[in-house]
Formats: sequence, C-alpha cells, structure tokens
Amino acid sequence: WRTSAADLIQNHLTFMLFHHTAIFPKELWPKGIVTFGMGLLESEKMSSSKGRVILAAEALQRYGADRIRLFLRQGAGPWQDFDWKEKEVGLYREKLEKWAEWFRQRWEEVKGGGKGRIDLWLKSKVSQIVKEVTESLESWQIRKAGLKAFFEFWDALRWYCRRTEAGEALREAMETWLKLLAPWIPHLTQELWEWIGKQGFIHEAGWPEAGKTDPKLEMGEELIRRTMEDIREIIKLKGQPKSIRIYTAPEWKHEVYQLVLEALERKAVLRDILTDPRVQKHGKRILEWVQRLFKEGKLAEVLTAQEEYEVLKEAEAFFKKEFGCKVEVIEAIKAEGEKAARAEPGKPGIELCF
Repeated sequence: WRTSAADLIQNHLTFMLFHHTAIFPKELWPKGIVTFGMGLLESEKMSSSKGRVILAAEALQRYGADRIRLFLRQGAGPWQDFDWKEKEVGLYREKLEKWAEWFRQRWEEVKGGGKGRIDLWLKSKVSQIVKEVTESLESWQIRKAGLKAFFEFWDALRWYCRRTEAGEALREAMETWLKLLAPWIPHLTQELWEWIGKQGFIHEAGWPEAGKTDPKLEMGEELIRRTMEDIREIIKLKGQPKSIRIYTAPEWKHEVYQLVLEALERKAVLRDILTDPRVQKHGKRILEWVQRLFKEGKLAEVLTAQEEYEVLKEAEAFFKKEFGCKVEVIEAIKAEGEKAARAEPGKPGIELCF
C-alpha cells in the first residue's frame, strides 16, 4: 500500500503504476493507493506564502495531541479535505473532559453481578461494534471507524446504564472501549487504563477481538426502545396516565406476518398471499392488515410471539421507572378491547389508563 496526496495523482502516482507494471512481476505491484485530502484553514485553502497555515508544533502546544487527532479523524475521511476550525477544535477539550468524567463515574457505579438479558445484549453489541470498527479501519474508513468507536459505543453504554444497574458487563465493555479508542486518543486512554488498575501501555494490551453477536438480543432492545418512544408520544398527546398496559400480538399474527415477509422476499404477488389457506382461515378481519403489510414492500425481521412477550415482560420495571406509573405487559390473546386487537408483531398495542 502507498499513502500520498491527491495532487500527486496526475504525475508521481500514475508513473509509479507504470513503472511497477513495466519492471516488476504482478505479485510485487502496489496493492492499493490511499490519497489524502488537502488541508483547509477556516474553509479556505492553506497557503504558506500568504501566512494561512497552522503549524503542527503550535497546534500541539495549544490543544494537545488527543484533541487534534480526534478532531481530524472524526471530521473527514483520509481522502477528504480536512477543515481546521479553531472554535471546533477548542470544543474537543470540553468533549473529552466530559467523556473522561462520565467514564470514571460509571466505572465506580458498578456493583457486580449482571446476568440478565440486557447484560448479554451489551456483550453482543460490543462485539458488533468491535467488528465494524476493525473492518472500517482495514478499509481505511477512519472517520467511520472513529464515529462508531466513540459515539456509537458511548450510546450503547448509556442505554445499558439507563436500562439497569451497572453490572460487571459494563466494566468489561469499558475496558474494551479504551482499547478501541487508543488509536484516536492515546494519552487519555493510557491515563484511564492506569486509573482502572491496568499495568503497562494500553497499546501493548492487544486490539480487542469481536466475540459472538446475537441479532435477537438487538431486536429485543430495539423493541423496548420503540415501545418506550411510542408510549412517550402518546403521553404527550393525552397526558400522564395512572397506569399503562402493553399488549403483545398473538401467535397467529406472527404466523401471517412471517408469510408476508417470505412472500415479499421471493417477490410474490398479493393474490398469492390472500389466497393462502393459512391467511384465509382468519377471515376478512386481517385482509386490510395483510394488504398494508404488502404495500410497505419491505418488512423487518421480528421476534416470535413468545420472545416479544418475554422481552417486554422483563422490561416492566424499566417502563415503570421511565413513566412513573404501573406498567403491565399482557398477551393480547388474553385480553379484550381495541388496543389489544390492534397489537402487531414488532408493534405492541398500548393503552393508557386514567
């Protein structure tokens, strides 16, 4: 691999390809070239003759290496022009200070234990992020990798802390987080590495390896998040309830949903679905729903009826904490009323009681 600048494509880099092709066997040809973008200063081209430059030594003295590295790598990909903006670079000091403070607070809140579904979700989510960051770095997508390593990882940890009391899974994830961020903020991650009791240099600790991921755990947390957001929107319209009932869709609706999903994947026509005996046995009451599903064109994978019920049932205490009232998760087949009847796979019925 060769790294260079975009303005050398029309001469040096092109001739390099010609020369290697003419002189060397194919196995010695360049495997690829990465051309870095040009530097801008406050959205204008840098120019040493006009004094429009920012010296590396001066920037390091004023802002520190970590802030500069994080700003540059999150602001643009290697092949894009980066735009040095004093005000934005300055904001990264506060951003990193807040991050380090949050890290220390959460680390000290861990009380041990943590064997629930949410802990398993966190381990799966961390493995997914590690895999995606690694793949992005290997393909030179530095900005994409940095955004995932910093912000997406942080979002996952904040969601975990919101969902449950911090267990050992949190510390395991945070240790991985430091390793993942070390290329971007080496000095601060080293400081925190020592603070959590680790010896030696973080860069010698090895790059984290992605473990197993469980898509169903991710689907379960997404179901909880969507349900929470739907309830919040209803409360905005109707006010604070005394209690909330959440109805999960019955097994037969999941069966029909799966039929429509499979039909869309094989590009079947609507008539094929409506004439299917497994759909017709439920009568006209579901024809409109099936037609609506079919018109959506693409359906998401969902949990089974039992899995949806178990996921939401386990989250009852979380919903109660979020909304400050009693929350009950009920299987729609065991309830009556319009809200229960409208429950769909991936979209439970919601009833606010006043």
